[in-house]
Amino acid sequence: MDDQFPVWRERLGRGAGLAALLAVVVQVGCGREDEPRPNSGPASVSRRVASLSPLATGLLLELDLADRIVAVDAESGELPGLGGRPKVPETEEPGFLALTAVDPDLVVIPDSRAELAARLSAANIRTVIVAVHDFDDGFTLWGELAGRLGVATTARTRISEASRPFAQLAAESYGFSRPRVAALESFKPLALVGDHQFATALIEIAGGESVTHGGSESATPIDREGLRALAPELLVHASTRPIAESERRALADALAEIAPLVVVELDPSRFHAAEAVEAARSLRKAIAARARPVAETP
Repeated sequence: MDDQFPVWRERLGRGAGLAALLAVVVQVGCGREDEPRPNSGPASVSRRVASLSPLATGLLLELDLADRIVAVDAESGELPGLGGRPKVPETEEPGFLALTAVDPDLVVIPDSRAELAARLSAANIRTVIVAVHDFDDGFTLWGELAGRLGVATTARTRISEASRPFAQLAAESYGFSRPRVAALESFKPLALVGDHQFATALIEIAGGESVTHGGSESATPIDREGLRALAPELLVHASTRPIAESERRALADALAEIAPLVVVELDPSRFHAAEAVEAARSLRKAIAARARPVAETP
């Protein structure tokens, strides 16, 4: 995100840090007024936004800001109410021309389009770079967008409601051990989810300790013996698609000699939705069954 709007950020830690999530997110962007201060200049609040990130577009829609969106990427254009918006091409030159044609005062753009972002900045078009890997990133972005569009105060309730269940789940693990959990990216080939990703963040929220905590943020190939050597008490796979019960059983049976497997459904673009909370609750139940009370240090 550009230097003109510094972003409050804190990597939420394990256990007690995650329990502070609710208090954290309501502060993001909420230091700004809902309308520009006198003499603050016309750029204080963005009213014409181009969103090239489906995740960010969804967050804007959650805040009832569809009327501010003047252009979108092709995937965002499939979201309800945005079918008539101009579509911004994926290639740089046509994309740049399409954006300047709609005259946005803010462009929300994924980090994968760094060249286009740099060109927009050079043209004095403000940008928000979207690089969302976990819940911390997601809620921070949501609050930042609310602040940029001048609706921080009215957005507090919506963001608080979405984050509160995660904070409550995280608080349940206080005073208990944190079982080691391995998040599986894929099964064939077998690979672990990298650290600082939604699946590993889900483990921390649910009261476990990811076996990749503090390691690489990229998916890591691993064989069965390597996975066994990590000594996980539980395995988890976060699927973006529904998985039939028969497939779940087959996957669990194939890895039963290493550890029990929990399969949850988690769409990163819907990290704030009820289904994400349900995924966290399902994993919390499995982790809680393996946690033990920890004596407090005098």
